[in-house]
Amino acid sequence: MRGQADAAEVRLTCSVEPATPAVRANPEKLQRVLFNLIDNALRHTPSDGSVSIEASAGDGGWVEVTVSDTGEGIAEADRARVFEPFFRGGPATSCPRNGAGLGLPICRAIVQAHGGEIELVDTPSGSRVRFTVPAFDASATGPATSREGLRRDAVNGS
Repeated sequence: MRGQADAAEVRLTCSVEPATPAVRANPEKLQRVLFNLIDNALRHTPSDGSVSIEASAGDGGWVEVTVSDTGEGIAEADRARVFEPFFRGGPATSCPRNGAGLGLPICRAIVQAHGGEIELVDTPSGSRVRFTVPAFDASATGPATSREGLRRDAVNGS
């Protein structure tokens, strides 16, 4: 997505803490989550702004990923609804850069299928979305497990 960031004149950075473990996840599905979040951030960040992706070890065998931007942010009245299908809030509804309102609901479904959580984090400016996915445990046997059990059908794309 570096080309999209360069074309928009937006600084794109990625930081992974050294102690961050690998994750137990479907790579294509996780890539889709990251693509949707980064694409949203780039589309709503003005030139000379920035988008950052950070990953770190979370508590209890989880990896936490955060995508932040210095864009226009999400109106407080819309924050509770951003993960609803087809929701396109505020003045951005008429914005040609706005999608169909499916990106964040798809992200939520994929993250939840992995047993993780996704949330919009309050920030004084811009937007920040944080999600968790289970860390890979090489000593685990059998199917991957999580807090509520990994829904293999959704993760494997069935």
